[in-house]
Amino acid sequence: MAESLRPRPVGSQVVFQSSAHLRVRPQKLFESIRRRLNPGENAASLFHADPAGLRVITQGGGWYRAEYQLVPDETGCLIEHALLDTSRRVGDPPRSVQKVIEDAPESFDQLVEVLKAELE
Repeated sequence: MAESLRPRPVGSQVVFQSSAHLRVRPQKLFESIRRRLNPGENAASLFHADPAGLRVITQGGGWYRAEYQLVPDETGCLIEHALLDTSRRVGDPPRSVQKVIEDAPESFDQLVEVLKAELE
């Protein structure tokens, strides 16, 4: 499994952002997100999980980068999620890319619901 670069690639564009709060300790939430998003040893996508920084990044598909940053507070943890287009393309993205972007809010909400059911 390759590790993704920590900094965002130059020219990346944020195409979706959202956040949610869970009443869960940060390390427990981090471990669950890392386990769910890890593509495995032979994956073509890049993956980085930083337990000290409470950050998980997946990148692949020629255009896709998903970032999950956990921000602890006194009642649990905020998950900040950003989906980026790293392709630096000009013009409208292909339909397959548009579909992923359109589905991003529902996909994030589903992830949050699964995490809540598992951890809260």
